[in-house]
Amino acid sequence: MHLLDWSILIGFATFISVVAYSTKKYTNSVAGFLAANRCAGKYLLAMGDGMAGLGAISIVASFQMYYEGGFTPFWWQSIMLPLSIFVAITGWVIYRFRQTRALTMAQFFEIRYSRRFRVFAGFLAFLSGIINFGIFPSVGARFFIYFCELPQTIPVLGFNVSVYALTMIVLIGIAVAFTWIGGQIAVLVTDFLQSVFCNIAFIVVLVVLFVKFDWSQISSAISTVPENQSMINPFKIGGLENYNLFYYLISFYVVFYGAYSWQGQQAYNSSAINAHEARMSKILGYLRFITPILFMITLPICTYTLFHHADFAEDAARANEVLSNIGNIQIQKQMTVPVAMSTVLPTGIAGLLCAVMFAALISTDDTYLHSWGSIFLQDVVMPFRKKPFAPKRHLWYLRFSILGVAVFIFLFSLWFNQSEDILMFFALSGIIFLAGSGAVIIGGLYWKNGTTAGAWTAMTIGLIMAAMGFAFSKTFWPGIAGYIQNAFPDFWLWLKHIAPSLNEEKFLFNPQEWFFISMIICTISYITVSLLTVKKAFNMDRMLHRGKYALENEKTPEDETGIANWKKVLGLGRNSKLDDKFIIWAAYSYIFISLLVVLLGIVYNIFFDIPDKFWLVFWHGYIWAFFVLTIILTIWLGIGGFIDFRKLFRVLKTVVQDDRDDGTVRDHHNVSEEQTR
Repeated sequence: MHLLDWSILIGFATFISVVAYSTKKYTNSVAGFLAANRCAGKYLLAMGDGMAGLGAISIVASFQMYYEGGFTPFWWQSIMLPLSIFVAITGWVIYRFRQTRALTMAQFFEIRYSRRFRVFAGFLAFLSGIINFGIFPSVGARFFIYFCELPQTIPVLGFNVSVYALTMIVLIGIAVAFTWIGGQIAVLVTDFLQSVFCNIAFIVVLVVLFVKFDWSQISSAISTVPENQSMINPFKIGGLENYNLFYYLISFYVVFYGAYSWQGQQAYNSSAINAHEARMSKILGYLRFITPILFMITLPICTYTLFHHADFAEDAARANEVLSNIGNIQIQKQMTVPVAMSTVLPTGIAGLLCAVMFAALISTDDTYLHSWGSIFLQDVVMPFRKKPFAPKRHLWYLRFSILGVAVFIFLFSLWFNQSEDILMFFALSGIIFLAGSGAVIIGGLYWKNGTTAGAWTAMTIGLIMAAMGFAFSKTFWPGIAGYIQNAFPDFWLWLKHIAPSLNEEKFLFNPQEWFFISMIICTISYITVSLLTVKKAFNMDRMLHRGKYALENEKTPEDETGIANWKKVLGLGRNSKLDDKFIIWAAYSYIFISLLVVLLGIVYNIFFDIPDKFWLVFWHGYIWAFFVLTIILTIWLGIGGFIDFRKLFRVLKTVVQDDRDDGTVRDHHNVSEEQTR
């Protein structure tokens, strides 16, 4: 990192901080703090939400996955992304959730089920979230330490102070400041601007890497791996421990079952102008995800080439020297790509990549801080109160709740010794809430016979499965296995007999597989218990504001009569705006082309063995196709986002505040809507 690199990083951080501070005057209500007063347009939401979901830790996790799997994970993700886009087109979950006007998912749970269940589910969402969030500061801080070649300690007043701890404090402090100042409004606008910056930076970094690494060098390097661990043939990955075919099959199921269950970005699900804009924002959001894909693939592929091609022996030696000083094997794996990139990127581009990671880290951290802090106060604390908070006091309590989350994740990152891959840790920590919440959310939004008893059962079983999952993880399983062997040797031999792959170091299922088992059990339990306990069908029209319960200011094109339901579901209503129709057909075009390519490849592979030479040509062409798409989407979404950016502040100046719109629920409806009853 030279002076120019530091100038790019500091200048960008300063600009974003000034923008965040400028939103302070608009954050004077609970609905404004929690959901930007429900004034955000689809482009602004798509860019902001996409950036919040990207995250520095997600980038590092993707680096780790693609460094191990090469191009093969992308092949199977080429199915998952089109499926996700199609789910968004149908409005699955998000449309009906926005119709409820709930500020948090657990608020919807109180509307649909009960107040006690809101507290229970809210606490599980919070618990799952902060454990998941706990390693974010650690991964982010280590990136900056190793990429920027910072010292491990610095002298302060005669003491050697950890740079790792100081870096976490600075980064967490910036994220806290953003949420403290402007709530979701500050988070939304800064995430959007960071998204625009990152999309442009992706293109610049990619161009530099395309020049530095020739395709012949890349081809030579990635063709040397064992056959069953191929980095180019997606049908020869059976030897991969974690990121094999079954991992992606589970991910396909999660697209439907877990749609919007994860609450790390919950405010984005509530901030849209209406349900239609929420739906369109998710379509654009998944299309927008195309822009960072090539970036997250190219860097680890180039890193692998650096370590496995003779032309880069000198750079590889320097990178290996740095990595050899990292004692923890998981941290070594996480830092492999950042350390390698720090050795090959020229001055200015290194600073640009550092600014990208800063933006990715802050955009996710401020969003997660806002989400988990809001959920704790709104869904765990507030339901116990007989009287609502006064508006100003409510805002201050939200801020202090966010600060409490920040303190926790700092201490957790200092204490926790990570032994799982990042994506495996995500799966493990996510089970706490996600295993049961998918059934509870889908059943609550689409099935009038779903019951509170069914919801309690599903979430409780999900919690039990999560506890068992942690016991079976790499962190705890060796100790448990050793105890069983010593205390109950005959039982251990019996376990080995029925499950030969079981051993002392690794449980029978990895976290992703255990997650899948948990989801299936929770789904069956929700349906079974609901059927046994249902007495009266729930009033879905009232919850979703349909028919006589409709709200005049939230009508959407889907509310128009004379349109077939299947057309509404597929986004083909005749009264949609021109740009909506363009978005829908662009999404369908991407879905069709992507699935056609993958399905043809699968069918052909069934009858013929596709040679590696073909796969290398195929991936080279795919890289350039996605590079062109990245440029197009950067321009398109950037223009639409800036139009929505201006609209947001115009609306915020005139929006009428309703102090009752604070998340309070009475008799299965929001208190703020009582005048319409």
